[in-house]
Amino acid sequence: MKKINKAIMVEITCTILFILYGIATILSDIGVIPFSEPIPLTIVICIYLGILGNIETNRLNSENDKNGHSLQNIDRS
Repeated sequence: MKKINKAIMVEITCTILFILYGIATILSDIGVIPFSEPIPLTIVICIYLGILGNIETNRLNSENDKNGHSLQNIDRS
């Protein structure tokens, strides 16, 4: 399996978990299910965005490696 395919799988999994967490939070606020929020929603959003940002950075790095470019300017002479 390629690295990008794994990244897409992680994105989909994170998105599904994020949606399920949101649905559970809404249903518990209404009173349908007894679900106590162990982690505040803002922290979950930050973790979710951090994972997606990390995946996007890795994707950009792999594309730049294929093109022979680097995001870091190491040779400045």
